[in-house]
Amino acid sequence: MQRNVLRLTRSLARYHATVCIRPLIQPVGRLSRPAQHVCRAYSTGVPAAENTRAPSATTPPDGSSGPVIADEEYYTLSFYRFVEIPAAELYPLRVQLTQQLEAIDVVGRIYVATEGINAQISCPRSKLAQLRALCDRFDALCGIEFNMSTEHRRAFRRLAIRIKKQIVSDGRSSEAYDLTKQPTYLDAEAWHKELSTKPSLLIDMRNHYESEIGYFEGAHRPDVDTFRDGLDEMERLASQVAKDQPVYMYCTGGIRCSKAGAILRSQGWEDVRMLKGGITAYGRYVRETPGIRSLFRGKNFTFDKRLGESIAGGEDEETVGRCHQCGAPCDHYTNCRNRRCNLLFIQCDACRTAFSRTCGSPVCIEVERAERETAAKLAETPADQQERKPCVHQHHERIRPREIMRQWPIVLQGYPERIRPRRVLDQVLGQESGVDAQSP
Repeated sequence: MQRNVLRLTRSLARYHATVCIRPLIQPVGRLSRPAQHVCRAYSTGVPAAENTRAPSATTPPDGSSGPVIADEEYYTLSFYRFVEIPAAELYPLRVQLTQQLEAIDVVGRIYVATEGINAQISCPRSKLAQLRALCDRFDALCGIEFNMSTEHRRAFRRLAIRIKKQIVSDGRSSEAYDLTKQPTYLDAEAWHKELSTKPSLLIDMRNHYESEIGYFEGAHRPDVDTFRDGLDEMERLASQVAKDQPVYMYCTGGIRCSKAGAILRSQGWEDVRMLKGGITAYGRYVRETPGIRSLFRGKNFTFDKRLGESIAGGEDEETVGRCHQCGAPCDHYTNCRNRRCNLLFIQCDACRTAFSRTCGSPVCIEVERAERETAAKLAETPADQQERKPCVHQHHERIRPREIMRQWPIVLQGYPERIRPRRVLDQVLGQESGVDAQSP
């Protein structure tokens, strides 16, 4: 029977690789729409480009500390500002920003809304001065602070500027809180000193898949899929301390805490403190301060091609994540090689080889093999003639990889069997490979 199942799986995979059909893999667990998009993926029949790790930290040639420039052509940075923008001005602002940013070869993702602007971009380093001058020409951006990453490269394929209802989606009415009631902004140095005293309440305002590969020591890391879910958990945690007690919070670049802190202060909490510039700014501080021990463990997840950036760098870097397939220490996020699947998950080098850079589904493994066999022929077909098929795990969905991998329902016609990737890995590696779902 096993031989028949394998033959049927391979035949279905070959058909799936060349004809637009819905694959046998179905999402399991909660689906949600995050505040930020991670990636966009379509299947063209040609194997997906290999997802590479974020550039490793290296010491600059002159021996100085500071952000590492892995690609000398581009700097990666972010900026945001909560400022009232009339609805009638949003479209003209979008058009002007698109034209002027494209003129200096900026790529990235920018959201504009009546509550402000939020941007994650990569800019040619030779044009940073032009970017600054460009921003200063707009009232909403004049004097805005650039938050430089710790590792740089061209982290986006193109420039996308979108008009949104909110630059950070919270699912709440704007009348429910006062955005002007901002929390206290602590720079990285002050944050480091105050965290060294182990505050009573420290909240990670990011989603579960972000904190899975990195977090501050002693932080509460809510097991949530979206920012709006995180707000509910923040309120639950804050209710356990007196309203005159300090509440500390952090996120990737600061924007989520700026809103979360305002919401908490609007509800009566008097002392809310946040890390200015987020984990990214703290990473720069750690790199630029000799002899300091980073209080952040692991890697900072990023919503771009890098899917993460180093904080401590060098020998001080610590791996806290775990491979979703075997449980080995790993902090490398990747997408399934089968672009119709596109599942975002953590994968170590051993599983990358064992599962042919896929999520481990037998169908995905066979699809990847079949696509490799036909890649040469498809590569000769003009891109505009290749059929583009939407992927299953879309970029706007947040799937929990462990839930999928532990309950993989692959129903082959006539053979209703459940095939678990961990069993496949055990056979490949010849060892047991379990992992606690609650492991960091």
